[in-house]
Amino acid sequence: MKFVGADGCAAGWVAVALSGPGFAEVQMFEGFSDLWRAHEDAQTLLVDMPIGLPGAASPVREADVCARAMLGPRRSSVFSPPLREVLDCPDHASANAASRKLCGKGLSRQAWNIAEKIRQVDEVVRQAPAIPGVVREAHPEVCFAALAGIPMNHYKKTLLGALDRLKVLQKYYESAEVLLRNTMAEHPRTAVAEDDVLDALVLAVSAREAGPNLLCLPKTMPMDMLPVDGCGLPMAIWYHAPQTTTFKPAKG
Repeated sequence: MKFVGADGCAAGWVAVALSGPGFAEVQMFEGFSDLWRAHEDAQTLLVDMPIGLPGAASPVREADVCARAMLGPRRSSVFSPPLREVLDCPDHASANAASRKLCGKGLSRQAWNIAEKIRQVDEVVRQAPAIPGVVREAHPEVCFAALAGIPMNHYKKTLLGALDRLKVLQKYYESAEVLLRNTMAEHPRTAVAEDDVLDALVLAVSAREAGPNLLCLPKTMPMDMLPVDGCGLPMAIWYHAPQTTTFKPAKG
């Protein structure tokens, strides 16, 4: 079986595929459709990108509220995705204005900056009814927190942040540091950052460790009972929590 984690990066996408005992493959892709074609045989593909999108009538996703509560001091890493109604706007100014008109709230620049990648994932998951069961939304900070039992102490782009995350990953994939070092030696930092690789790896590890038993925010339930967006896509953030780990609620 193959389990894949995917994260957006400057060059497009970075994917980590885990298959077989200790085997990992890191690949770069320009578009998400290319990534999907390479890994459509995956058992699970977790991607750090919003899938089920809010709408004007209900502009706040419960999954995001739950993720922020779980992460505490790392809550700022969870930002509100654009409304589906503004996803195809030509620029941030028009999307921001449309969002304010539709729901009374503007759209952050940070959220707009990933709109193109959201569209890429959206095009793939809407191709066939079975795809959303394979390609699922995840959030690296939620996955790290669930695996560690506590939110990460340090911001991911700092040295201490990288070390914190490597320590968590090495419990599940011993060669995490080697994989990171080799990837960064092969690709310039203008194409992919260290935290992009670690984020993709934690998604792949979470998918593999959970198997068919992924948990989700707002809460675990059958797929057909999850809240969905206007296109029927689940509005959920998936993760794995080891049975041996007791989660300590975040403070701050």
